[in-house]
Amino acid sequence: MRSRPTIIVAIISGALALLLIALGLVLVVSYEVARRNTEELTADKSGLIIDSIVDRIRDHLDPVSAQLAHVARPLESGTVDPSDTANLRRLMWSAMAATPQVSVIAFVTPNARVVRAFRNRPQLSARLSNWSDDQAIRRMIERSRLGKRAFWGHLFVAEPVQRTYLNRVRPVFKGEKFAGILISGVSVIELSDFVRRLGETHNTKAFILLGADAVLAHAAIRRGFRGLSDQHPLPSINEVNDAVLAAPALRRAIAANNLRSSGVTRHVITAGEHRYIVILRRLDGYGAKHWYVGAYLPSVEFSTQLGRLTYLPLAGLIVALVALVGAITLGRRLSAPIKRMATEARKVQNLNLYALNSLPRSFFRELDEVSQAFNAMTTALRTVAAYVPMSLVTRLMHDANSGPIPPEEREITVMFTDIVGFTALSEELKPTEVARLLNEHFALVDGCVAQEGGMVDKYIGDSVMAFWGAPERHPDHAVRACRAALAIIEAIENDNVWLRKAGLPIVRVRIVIHSGPVVVGDIGTPVRLNYTVIGDTVNIAQRLEMLARELVDARVDAAALVSDETAKRLERFHLEALGVQRLRGRLHSIEVHRLMGTT
Repeated sequence: MRSRPTIIVAIISGALALLLIALGLVLVVSYEVARRNTEELTADKSGLIIDSIVDRIRDHLDPVSAQLAHVARPLESGTVDPSDTANLRRLMWSAMAATPQVSVIAFVTPNARVVRAFRNRPQLSARLSNWSDDQAIRRMIERSRLGKRAFWGHLFVAEPVQRTYLNRVRPVFKGEKFAGILISGVSVIELSDFVRRLGETHNTKAFILLGADAVLAHAAIRRGFRGLSDQHPLPSINEVNDAVLAAPALRRAIAANNLRSSGVTRHVITAGEHRYIVILRRLDGYGAKHWYVGAYLPSVEFSTQLGRLTYLPLAGLIVALVALVGAITLGRRLSAPIKRMATEARKVQNLNLYALNSLPRSFFRELDEVSQAFNAMTTALRTVAAYVPMSLVTRLMHDANSGPIPPEEREITVMFTDIVGFTALSEELKPTEVARLLNEHFALVDGCVAQEGGMVDKYIGDSVMAFWGAPERHPDHAVRACRAALAIIEAIENDNVWLRKAGLPIVRVRIVIHSGPVVVGDIGTPVRLNYTVIGDTVNIAQRLEMLARELVDARVDAAALVSDETAKRLERFHLEALGVQRLRGRLHSIEVHRLMGTT
């Protein structure tokens, strides 16, 4: 490493060579390279803008599904009776508290009796209706009965208030019996205001088209749009008074490219006397029709950047004349940020993301752009790290054949945690306090799981699912899971001591652990994968979670149950036998033990 020349020496030698050999050629080449780099940066900027908007839209809409699952769970387990309107209303309101984008939640029985809860109409906070004469609802019920899967339904128009809603539909089954459907409504007006703000963040005008003709989200409809009905739920592109959307070139662009969901396209469209850069990307998964997410801005913004390059030859000549004099100073100023960048890059290489320091602004444009891009990258990496298990990322980074992890059968141990009486607890707290409580609780559980080498698979409402034995193989996966459970119990009990003294609501937690074979690996589509586990072992653990509420005294702050399959793999743990128990929805019984500590 010491034998290599320093940046200062290299710059001096290069300056002499440029002056004596290729001054003119370098100027020409520099101009062409800078022009191409600018065009590529422009293309990258376009992709980053639209990808950011699409990701924010997904982040906005995908939690709707999770909250419907949160509402469905007590209905399916029998904790909440669908005929108990008061409890059902509280359950719906708790779900809406965590998803402000949801305007209404409805439960529809198989005979089309409906209970609705509204966010912005407190005088109608829980409303009973009969929709048996609505054929669309009938078709939705039948599809849910047969398909047994959640889906995005057709658009619904509340004609008295002229509001159109996106509807997420989730079937509800009590065992094998169809109990009805849950519908969560997201207002197109609210979505339009959200998309408008996303566009303003990037200094663009953003929009969403449903198909090639209907406008799903646009600043023009964020305060409503008159004349909507079930036959005409959305305004057309000619009705929103937007010359860019109404331009025939936009429809030709959609038809010609078919806009694959993974691809971003840029188009120059003339509207009136102005030219615009329009960025488009197809978004699937939110109904039968394709969504087209787009943003546009005046083309002059990109033309200005390209026009600046005409000054490069003259600036290059001046810089060349003083290059020898300023080479040492320039080299020092260049080497310092590069060294800092190399230092920070090594931290990224080692996944030491939270020790990263922001790179300072640089006097030089290219280094400044790289510094800002690096800072943006570190922010994005920290964000990704919050959603992707670091153990999985580490394996992928060190795998020479990095790619999707194929599903395989493996023996693992699965853990579920659940907050007892969370619905009642959330009623006593403000929505922000509920969110803070969950975040602090999940951080506690996640820390205990990570300490034992486990992997948190998902957060399900107030529950946490974690597992041991994948992706890293741990022969002692059952022991690790039980140590993590005891650590969680100790942390919960310590927290509750402080909460009781402060006069605050305490948190009671039930933990269940079960071991057995599962299929583990990447599950999903080519564009969206989830490393997870599936199989009967997971189902048994979920059923055991319901049983924990019955077997453990409600006054106990925290307790853990383990199945006999897990108990067989343990040594030096004190277990209390709870006998053979019948799990809800299962034909066979299992022997259950309570984890009391280590011996």
